[in-house]
Amino acid sequence: MQQAHLEHVEGLFRRYGGIVVVLARFFDVLRQLNGVVAGTLGMHWWRFLIYNALGGALWVGAWSLGIYLAGEHMAQLLRLFRSTEPYVATAGVIALLLGLLYIFRRAKTKIDPGRG
Repeated sequence: MQQAHLEHVEGLFRRYGGIVVVLARFFDVLRQLNGVVAGTLGMHWWRFLIYNALGGALWVGAWSLGIYLAGEHMAQLLRLFRSTEPYVATAGVIALLLGLLYIFRRAKTKIDPGRG
């Protein structure tokens, strides 16, 4: 089963490897691992270099444009954040409590598998 899954992933990387390398620049862990994965799966280094440079340029451009636009509309963004702050804080507290409840129930089930 694992061999078939590995072959499937390798086939996808061979087909869409360039897109994977470009998009990996936008995700922290993938950004560090994409070179290792590309090398392990045999992507030619010139192809990796081109796609990685393209991904890096897009990443820098997206951050630069985002910061520029945020600066242009800072007053509007601050008004939006102030008006939604109580709702965001309430949603965060609820999410935290639900997460803790889930963790404690799961831990209880592991300690006492007959109950739960």
